[in-house]
Amino acid sequence: MNINEWLRNHRVDCSRGAPLGDSGQEGRKDYPYTFYLQRIKMIDHDYDSAGTYWGMGREPLFGYMGENDVLLVRGFVRAKNRAEAKIKINEEYPNARFFR
Repeated sequence: MNINEWLRNHRVDCSRGAPLGDSGQEGRKDYPYTFYLQRIKMIDHDYDSAGTYWGMGREPLFGYMGENDVLLVRGFVRAKNRAEAKIKINEEYPNARFFR
């Protein structure tokens, strides 16, 4: 799963200006998700491919996505690198694993 491509195909409504951040879609915290984890490509340093405004930030933005039988779970974290992003995600989803 390419998260940047998914964002590009699921644009947000910017008719009244770009939304600030994206809260994602939460899932069960104890479910053993296998997440895709990718650095989000920013447009003009501040926007993702969906049109959401994130601001420049001091650290890169990472997106994660995974599914259970019913729900696409997704979210975002700021981290220095992929390893730190995994740690932050595991704080919320302790049973999560990650595709390489």
